[in-house]
Amino acid sequence: MTTTDQPAPTTHPTPAAPPRPIPVTASPVMRLIGPLGTELYLPTSSTSLYNDRKRYGLKGFTDPGNLTEHPLELPRCMADAFDFSLIGAREFTMNDDDGQPVQAVEYRGRVYKRRDLPANRKLKLPEGDVKYSRGAKEGEEDIAAGAAGENRGYVTLAYFRKHAPPIAEFCKPGTLPQAQAAYEADKQLKKGMKIANAS
Repeated sequence: MTTTDQPAPTTHPTPAAPPRPIPVTASPVMRLIGPLGTELYLPTSSTSLYNDRKRYGLKGFTDPGNLTEHPLELPRCMADAFDFSLIGAREFTMNDDDGQPVQAVEYRGRVYKRRDLPANRKLKLPEGDVKYSRGAKEGEEDIAAGAAGENRGYVTLAYFRKHAPPIAEFCKPGTLPQAQAAYEADKQLKKGMKIANAS
């Protein structure tokens, strides 16, 4: 066999070098708006984020987003445990029109009352849901109506209606066991309702 009859040597392409990691030199930044309009950009981290939110939330600093356009939706078991300082809201007790004490929160200068909701078959809402809301003002009709019309006449800040376990980072200090117990009770109630509906 002559040299011209020999197959050409197979060459393999040189493997590409693995991509180099992109260096990150800046810490994550949290943007907050103060009650007097002060805007802050604060360095934070995944381990300190919620504590930072609580610390500044106690002073009235809120997220730039508007929660009344996209209300919080949290587990039912956290209705008595949620730490409203996370969103810059202040909890207090006030009297309703009948002189009865009712829980409320102040958020961005507006007061939202706690409302324990009855069951609603038409909207498929079980008993035990809780929301914090206020009466709608002129021009807020679209916000108040809600996707299913359940908010008609009200602007809602937070709903507690999900059948889910509590979120530890969102609970007030010392309230996680209470929220976990409420979740277990809610599970049993839901299970009993399923059995009753099946029979």
